[in-house]
Amino acid sequence: MKLLLVVDVQYDFIYGALGSDYAQKILPDIQKYISDWREDNEDEGMVVFTQDSHTKSEWKEKKFIEAQLIPYHCGENETGSSILVPIASNEPICEKETFMIPNDSWEECEKQIAEKIAYDYMARGGIVEDLQVNLNDTSFIEEIDIIGYCTDICVISNALLLRRNYPGTPINIIENLCAGTSKEAHDAALTVAKSCLINVRKSNE
Repeated sequence: MKLLLVVDVQYDFIYGALGSDYAQKILPDIQKYISDWREDNEDEGMVVFTQDSHTKSEWKEKKFIEAQLIPYHCGENETGSSILVPIASNEPICEKETFMIPNDSWEECEKQIAEKIAYDYMARGGIVEDLQVNLNDTSFIEEIDIIGYCTDICVISNALLLRRNYPGTPINIIENLCAGTSKEAHDAALTVAKSCLINVRKSNE
């Protein structure tokens, strides 16, 4: 099973408090890449989304250090938290209230991934009892691509989290489909990724 992790492709990271001209520029490319990836990996892939979500009270109370240093963004049930890519009914959304996907949210995503593997296997005539998908054995995830926003915050944080959880799995950050808080911050995050054995490549490679 291959995964495409779409990190925080949300209004506020594109047009809002943490948006940028470059973030807006690459949005159509991100949307096309996801569509093409679905088609190319229909039988052996799954798209997983993350969705940042906050409340105004978190910023008022300075609940996280994020609320102390970063502008308010992605308010719960507000336009700023909207994901700007169509999501299929079987594609999980990992909600998070800080940089990284929480463990319980990712475990739920893994269950949905395993269910899709089983469903696809049966659809091809296999018997589900013959399919061994052990969620404690991460080898069933063969490769992970990562795209989205912001390279130097949530993209790199979740890439490192996945590197820890899937030490034997190739992980690729698609650099031209990510945008950072600045060009310098984007490049610095990609340097860190490479040092942690995460591949950095372009979408046409």
